[in-house]
Amino acid sequence: MRTALIAAVFACALFTPAQAQERAPSSWTLQDYVGQYVLADGRGLSVTQRRHRLVAKVEGQDAVELDPAGPARFAARQGALHLTFDQYPNGSVTGVTLDTPAKP
Repeated sequence: MRTALIAAVFACALFTPAQAQERAPSSWTLQDYVGQYVLADGRGLSVTQRRHRLVAKVEGQDAVELDPAGPARFAARQGALHLTFDQYPNGSVTGVTLDTPAKP
């Protein structure tokens, strides 16, 4: 009986669907995005890490903290900019695209 109970509990644990959760990137993952970039318009972009967040500073603008917005995507809390990092399948970053939403 005890063996059957343990087997039933174990089977339930194996076949219970996992809950999909968007997790914040780890510090190690964030380090992949840190660096200096040249944007399409020629301006410089500096991405640094402060604690467990990325911080972006576009040349001539104030630095802003970024929140994860999807795989290899980050957005400023105020919505002032969105960054999408280009990556090889092995995770190395090859570039970045800056998108600034239009103001209403």
